[in-house]
Amino acid sequence: MRADLQEAWNKAKKTDGTIYKNPGVEEIEPILSPSEKVIAVLKCLKKTGSLGGGQVCTAVLTDQTIHIFSRGVMKSVNHSHETIPFSTITGVELGRKLSLGRIITFTRAANTDSLLKCDENGSKIMVSEVQRIIAELRSGNAAPKAASDIAAIVTGK
Repeated sequence: MRADLQEAWNKAKKTDGTIYKNPGVEEIEPILSPSEKVIAVLKCLKKTGSLGGGQVCTAVLTDQTIHIFSRGVMKSVNHSHETIPFSTITGVELGRKLSLGRIITFTRAANTDSLLKCDENGSKIMVSEVQRIIAELRSGNAAPKAASDIAAIVTGK
């Protein structure tokens, strides 16, 4: 088991209000590149449709991209993995709905992705890190900070 993934997984809180299990490390680990360093994991819902319904998902922020692993009610049905490169994100917002906890919205040229029922701490880390990485990319810096630097920022060490 990857230590960075396991540590982020253990810090992530379970999605409130659902009995269904989020996609787990056994589904996530084979997809991640060995060169990617996991920064944060969110166990949440991905908004589907205009009425606010969602699929159980696990969002994984790495130093290279955002991965969203989602599935429908049955584990083997509607299973999907989406990668959101930082270069395609035009905006990221952190919001709050009374009954839904934190909501993270990623805006891209083609669409908008919303993660619902995100925990307070994990959502703040994800949004601040994505905003920082996007700002670095836009300012023309050669590359985002190294994963060890990001880990120091997140943990405060």
